[in-house]
Amino acid sequence: MKSFIVGLLCLLPQYLYASNFSIPPYTLQTPDQSVILRFQLKTSQDLILEQNIGRKSRILFDGPMSAEKLETLISEPIQCDQTFKLELKDKITDKVIYQKVLNGSPCLGSKVNRPIYFGFISDTQQYNDRHLSIAHVIEKKIQEKDVQFILNTGDIVQEGDQDNEWKQFLSTGNIYMGKVPLIAAIGNHDYRGTKGKNVIPKLFKKYLRWNESDDQGDMVIDFESFRLMVFNSNYFKIKRKEEKKQLQWMINQFEEARRLKKPMIVSMHYPIFSSSMNRFTSGSVRKMRRRLEPLLREYGIKLVLSGHTHMYERSYKDGVHYVVAGPAGGRVNDPSYKNKYKVYINPNILTYTEFKVFDGLIEMNTWNEKNELVDKVLIDLNS
Repeated sequence: MKSFIVGLLCLLPQYLYASNFSIPPYTLQTPDQSVILRFQLKTSQDLILEQNIGRKSRILFDGPMSAEKLETLISEPIQCDQTFKLELKDKITDKVIYQKVLNGSPCLGSKVNRPIYFGFISDTQQYNDRHLSIAHVIEKKIQEKDVQFILNTGDIVQEGDQDNEWKQFLSTGNIYMGKVPLIAAIGNHDYRGTKGKNVIPKLFKKYLRWNESDDQGDMVIDFESFRLMVFNSNYFKIKRKEEKKQLQWMINQFEEARRLKKPMIVSMHYPIFSSSMNRFTSGSVRKMRRRLEPLLREYGIKLVLSGHTHMYERSYKDGVHYVVAGPAGGRVNDPSYKNKYKVYINPNILTYTEFKVFDGLIEMNTWNEKNELVDKVLIDLNS
């Protein structure tokens, strides 16, 4: 009965709170298992943010909030197998204007051995109706499973310096982002209109990062049963000395995963192997093939996720599965390059992929915008 009630709370329709917000509330997952709550009010209010874990409650924020800026509040870290509720209340009326229930990832060795689920999309840019169609597929899937987060591997918007595009993404994406946290990598389009090197795009950071996040956009999130690496593969925006630092950071993270005896899933915007090669990707791809691909083999990485090409594709080389998402908003593309490691390709669909991590296995299922299953594979993490 308790899990049923929690499930109902998770699925509360977000439109109930729409009258209070110009940017509806959404959450971002942080490396330490806290969540960042972001929103913008239509009118200034005195608010209270309360976190409830079982019978214990704690006030995380109490004070005035302006309608003139995007607000950022942070929760306490979520422990594994822990369920907690965030409530945002009007201080004067005590009315709940937003509520969210979050579940920690399954604890290893717990009596109830349950899997961890997460979703994967990319390239939500350009066409809102296309993003909307995938958003509804995601909505249906996360109603069925306890999805921990959605991973978006970049090109969130078409023009990175256009604030209206980010707000449109957040509005449509709230169909799923209002229910589960988002983790995002930086795409090349997210840099459009920005100047200089070695910086996170201004609006990407405003909406999808926080003050304490890495200056380059890299992070590792440590779940109970695996680690997720998200890194910036836009080398045209990264200084040479920072490239070296990033490479050493990757090695350190792979070493830590080995020490912890946890599998690592790697994600970024540009794909290492795909059936698309052009002047915009070739430099970054060559660097990753030269530097990163040998490390993937050395450290036994089994799964790499990316986007950018706007064609769904799965490749396999030396024990590593490379999955490139179809667009979740952008146009579809035709193959333009021979990928000898290709296992499956469908260049004519939008995609949402769901991963189930359980008992040393990763089960992958991919659906198109019509909610039709188009691809699946089982990955043995111990092979």
